[in-house]
Amino acid sequence: SQHRAVVVHNPHSNAKLGVGLMPLPQMLAAGCAVALGTDGASTNDTLDVHETMALALLLQRAAGGVDRSSWPTTGDALAMARQGGAAALLEDGALGEIREGAWADLTFYDPTSPTLCPANDLNQQLVFAERGQSVRRVMVAGRTVYADGAWPGLDVAGARQVVSQMRGARGSG
Repeated sequence: SQHRAVVVHNPHSNAKLGVGLMPLPQMLAAGCAVALGTDGASTNDTLDVHETMALALLLQRAAGGVDRSSWPTTGDALAMARQGGAAALLEDGALGEIREGAWADLTFYDPTSPTLCPANDLNQQLVFAERGQSVRRVMVAGRTVYADGAWPGLDVAGARQVVSQMRGARGSG
C-alpha cells in the first residue's frame, strides 16, 4: 500500500481469453487494493460494470474448492467498483465516496424497478440482478451525463453514423 499499487481485475476478459482465474479471495485477505475493469471491447463484448461485479464473484464460486467463508461478498464487489476504481485512478478522497468535497460521481437507480423492488438485500440485487436497466441518472464531477435514456451533450446519432461509416470502409477493403 505504500506504493499505491492497485490490482485491476478484468474477469470477463480473463475468462474469454482463457488466461486463468485471479486469486481474488487471497488478494482481498492480504489487503491488496483491487479495482474492477472491463478491459476493452475486443476482449470483453460487454463493458457493463454490473455484469463485471457479478462475474468477479461468480467465477470464484464456480472454481470450487474454496471455503464459502472466504468467498468475496457483494459488499466487496461494490467496493472494488467504487473505492477500487478511485484508487486505480490515484485520486485520494476525490472519488469513491459520497461526502463533501468529493467529485459527485453518482448513479441514481429507480427503486421501483423489478430488479430492486422489493428491496430485500440491495447489495445482492445491485451485484447479481442489476444490469443497468434501473439506472435513471448518472453524474460525473457533478454534471449529469445520462438522464432517463438521454445523453445530454453527446451526439449519439452522430457517433452511430461515424461508427457505421468506419465499419463500411473497413468492410470494403
